[in-house]
Order: sequence, then structure tokens, then C-alpha cells
Amino acid sequence: MNTDVKEKNSSLIQFLNDNNIFEFKRQKILGDASHRLYERIIYSDDKGNDKSYILMLDKDLEQINRFKYIGEFLYNINISVPKIYATDEQNGLLLIEDLKVDSFSLILAGASILSKNNAVNRKLYRYAIAAISKMQRAKISIKLEDFSKDKYKE
Repeated sequence: MNTDVKEKNSSLIQFLNDNNIFEFKRQKILGDASHRLYERIIYSDDKGNDKSYILMLDKDLEQINRFKYIGEFLYNINISVPKIYATDEQNGLLLIEDLKVDSFSLILAGASILSKNNAVNRKLYRYAIAAISKMQRAKISIKLEDFSKDKYKE
């Protein structure tokens, strides 16, 4: 094991210990379209109940700050987002609420199985459209990357 890996593991273990997580399992999970890495940290609380957090690893401090700002922004306009419990900016670590859901498409697939008339699907889509509409109307005070079609035309 090289020195960088040892230092990363040591920083990670210290970060988790600082947040009262001493014995844990790490489970890699699929990330988003960024360079971030995500892991599920599974542990038992002092009562023996299984608990988990999502650990986000991102060495880019600017990206961490944007992630935190956007999460706070969405929370402040009443859009449900995972809570950030702890941050170690120096080592690029965030401990985030584990919502236990893999993706919106899996929720819809499960709803389709449960509901023959797709009323549940329609309700989920309405929630998603309402959230998107709320985000479009809200004023955001930082400059974000432009992800318009024009930027990606060849």
C-alpha cells in the first residue's frame, strides 16, 4: 500500500471516529456524473441498531463548497435533500444522510409494480415537476456551470 493510500485511509478513519463511528463496513455505490466517489458507511449505533451514512469523497474544495451551497439552497426552498452531517474539507470528505434509495427510476419501477393504474407514478412525477418548477423560480446567488445544449454542441 503506498503512502497516499495509507494517509487517505487514516484521514477517513479519523473523520469517522470523530463522528462516533468506530466499527463500520464500506460499500461502494454508484456516483453521479461528476468525479466524486461515494460509499455507504454501515455501522451499529450504541443500541445495536444498523445505521448508515453516505460518504462523499471529493478533493476539489470549490466543488465541495458548491455541493454544500446548492444543498442548502434547495433545503431553503423546501426541496428535500440529504442532510450533510459532517465535513472535512482538508481531506475532501462529507458525511451525508443515506436516503437508502438507489434512483428515482427504481422508485418509479417499484411503483409501477405496486399500482396497476399508475396513480403512484403520476403522483411521483407531479412531485418531481413541482420541485423542478420551484427550482426554476428561485433566485440563486452563485455562478454555476452552464450545462445548456449550446455548450455541448460540436
